[in-house]
Amino acid sequence: MYPQKTTTTAIFLVGYSLGQILSTQFWKAKYAPAYHLPFGLILMGNLVSIVCALVLRFLLARENKRREAMRDEALRSGVGKEKFEEYAEVETTDAEGRRIKQRVDKTFLDMTDKENLAFRYVL
Repeated sequence: MYPQKTTTTAIFLVGYSLGQILSTQFWKAKYAPAYHLPFGLILMGNLVSIVCALVLRFLLARENKRREAMRDEALRSGVGKEKFEEYAEVETTDAEGRRIKQRVDKTFLDMTDKENLAFRYVL
């Protein structure tokens, strides 16, 4: 498993577990019968989630525009345009030891989204 995926899973698990433990403390008899505080906390948590999603969308859209501008500049100047291509040449050796160059989709290479400048975030 990749380290980034493991870290994300661990953070999600810790957050989920804390939410399950702490949420039981909101629903005490002293807040009855209207339970204003617990419902307010739930509403606040949902609003924070919505704001985080909107901020993430804004940041990813800005990154897509930045990459498009970089690609357009590279195509105009001709310098570094291979960074923005969706395919890469990979050099391998066959059974007899000869070097072979193959054209491979960058999706199948071990590259992060920061390394693969041809990658665009789906919004």
